[in-house]
Amino acid sequence: MHKSVATKSSTFFDRAFNGNFDEGNTQSMRLEDVEIPIFSMLLHWMYFHEIEDKNEEDVMGLAKLWVLGGRFLVPEVQNAAMALILDTIPGLYDDKIKELVIFASESQRRYPLRKLAIDLLSWGRIYGDFETWGKDLSAEILLELAANLRGCMPWEVEYNGRYLLSSVTRYEVPT
Repeated sequence: MHKSVATKSSTFFDRAFNGNFDEGNTQSMRLEDVEIPIFSMLLHWMYFHEIEDKNEEDVMGLAKLWVLGGRFLVPEVQNAAMALILDTIPGLYDDKIKELVIFASESQRRYPLRKLAIDLLSWGRIYGDFETWGKDLSAEILLELAANLRGCMPWEVEYNGRYLLSSVTRYEVPT
């Protein structure tokens, strides 16, 4: 990756490579815990400002890209990934939505990705035996779900038995 692209796209990389850190002195960084395909998606976005892999089956890749965008302080890629996740949800099978909800529910509190997981659970978008797979959710998530169910959800619109979001801004990260 070219330093100029990384530092222009990411506050994290800008501070690391242009600051008084080891990365600034060595002009290199090892990212051993990052999945190569997800980092490749981030790189593609940094160069072309579009998400390369728009495979609807890879909602987990988009969710991981959203998390990576947060880690490297690239809110624009988070918003682009979230928009694709939201576009993908209506066509997903239950197992993919369950996987997304479990992954998203493990993200930090008040993260838009986590809000999405709570909303999907609240809408009853996941069919099947909640008692069986819901045990994978934390008590904290279940409490957030209960709190969300108490309130009304004016942002949802029903269309042909599916729930669509009337506003993507509920899940945007400030840029």
